[in-house]
Amino acid sequence: MTAQTTIALFVNDAAHAQAALKSLRPGQASVQWVLVACPPMLSRHIGRWVSQSGRRHWIERWSRDLLQEVEQQVRFEGAAGVERVVAQKSLVHISTQLKTRYGAVQLVDARRPHLGRTPEPLEASHQPETQVSRGWFPLFLTTGLGAIFALGD
Repeated sequence: MTAQTTIALFVNDAAHAQAALKSLRPGQASVQWVLVACPPMLSRHIGRWVSQSGRRHWIERWSRDLLQEVEQQVRFEGAAGVERVVAQKSLVHISTQLKTRYGAVQLVDARRPHLGRTPEPLEASHQPETQVSRGWFPLFLTTGLGAIFALGD
């Protein structure tokens, strides 16, 4: 009898997650998958046009569609079971809960990175390798555009 492996896959984009799944290939038949949807951050100004219940409904629908698409790929790989979770708290808190519930769980970060934004860590001990300062991005953008315009003349 083989021991069941638990893999928690943190996703925010289906295509990016499927590319990560292709490189992962656990190679075991008894893999319990926990798919964690990480919804995008909505701006604080969206409250002017969308109510709290409307915002919650949109996140539920977005998460359902995303996890449904990723779950199809996971089941195609031969999963023993799939659980869906929507991240409404910090990812460190969710990771801790999953480790408490399943014991040894492999955390896989399959989130699409965003330019100029440091991703939230999955574990408290994990610090991001690089931190991009928001102040440098406009400088690089204007310098690059200036060079393009200068060479275009």
